[in-house]
Amino acid sequence: MIDIYIANPDSSHSTKWFDLLRKIGLQPIWINKNDNQKSLVKLPHLINKPIFALILYLRLFRIASAASSGIRIHLQYIGYNSLPLVFLPFRFKLISTVWGSDILLNTSNNTKRLIVNRILTLSNVITVDSMHLIPVLLDQKVCERKIRFVPFGTDTNLFKMRHITSSSLQFSEINPCRFLSLRQLYSVYAVNEIIQAFSIFITHYYIEHGAIPFACLDIYATGDQEHKLRALTSSLNLDSMISFKGRYSYSELPDILSIYHYSISASHSDAGLSASIAESMACGVVPIVNDYGDNMYWVTKEMGLSFKTASVESLAQCLLQGYSIDYKEFLLYASNSRSQVVDRLSNTTQEVLLRQIL
Repeated sequence: MIDIYIANPDSSHSTKWFDLLRKIGLQPIWINKNDNQKSLVKLPHLINKPIFALILYLRLFRIASAASSGIRIHLQYIGYNSLPLVFLPFRFKLISTVWGSDILLNTSNNTKRLIVNRILTLSNVITVDSMHLIPVLLDQKVCERKIRFVPFGTDTNLFKMRHITSSSLQFSEINPCRFLSLRQLYSVYAVNEIIQAFSIFITHYYIEHGAIPFACLDIYATGDQEHKLRALTSSLNLDSMISFKGRYSYSELPDILSIYHYSISASHSDAGLSASIAESMACGVVPIVNDYGDNMYWVTKEMGLSFKTASVESLAQCLLQGYSIDYKEFLLYASNSRSQVVDRLSNTTQEVLLRQIL
């Protein structure tokens, strides 16, 4: 059996799934559009999606034609990368992993909807990391026996619980309350709402206490909204309190997380719990998440703070609450968050479920 892997190489999610396939004994060929050190077959970076789809089709056809045994294709995200699968003239087993946005957003476009529906039909197994997505797939006439729930695993040995002292919750100019956003800077992740809520938090605190809180917001990653988000920050006179940190390597993330108190996600696209929030929780960084998708399933009131999706005022109230929290309550949130990830969202859990599928 030859295993072919189709996924975005710029995604840590894709990389971790690829590593997991190798860990359980497979030798997948990763076909991608950019050079990637873990890729075994490399394609040039092409902006034109139809041309890329054609080259991907030809590469798939060549690999499959030379195969002496069966073909099993592992697809991450149903988008243009999956278009060649519709036209392949040979039999193959298809394991598709939907990410949420491909099912929830791509169906608004006729062409994308046709691709999604066809891939769902061709798939032998469809994995989801969200209970929220299962009824969505069933509404699209997907056979229930195809659907498997496989939560995205977190390396709880890499992301370890940090030591939290009472002094770390005594905020000052040299020890501010540190809020963190790790989501990419695209509109669907709503980082603009986090910035707006942070401004409201500062204003409310000043009105109530007559002083600016000792707090900062650090925004990591990049994306096509970065210029707008920087302009928004400047327009709110928050350049001294909000920093744009840019890209980071995955190996650096545990050290990055070690200095923060709260990790925020306001995304409008996640179906399951985002990987960055799960990794934060594993380190005892308290999550602040909206009530979108499965967030309330994974982050209960004993583990973190939640706000109404798209409500900057609701998020601002969470920031105020987080800033005013006492040590014992914060420690309870952090400990419960860590336990949730270890018990239900670890790499071990994901590996067991994936083995059952294969």
